[in-house]
Amino acid sequence: MITTALKDHASAKVRVEGKAQFWGGQLQKILEVNRVTLLPTGTVPFDAGATPIWDVFGDILKEIPASVLGKLPTDLAENHDHYIYGAPKKKS
Repeated sequence: MITTALKDHASAKVRVEGKAQFWGGQLQKILEVNRVTLLPTGTVPFDAGATPIWDVFGDILKEIPASVLGKLPTDLAENHDHYIYGAPKKKS
């Protein structure tokens, strides 16, 4: 399967499921491979079995203490430029 993907590298896509280490949004290292699938050429099919992103976020939030969550600003979307770049806060 891997050699087929390498041979057809211009059009082949491979899905690797497992665990990896990322830094800055870039793959640094594959830690564990559970499954490798050679995908058909064309668009990547929708994975109906994938965990919805809101469930992933919910699992992450369960690991954050309430005391830490309580420190997050409640106007983050409105004043994101303030929190990211230090711009003056907008008046509510």
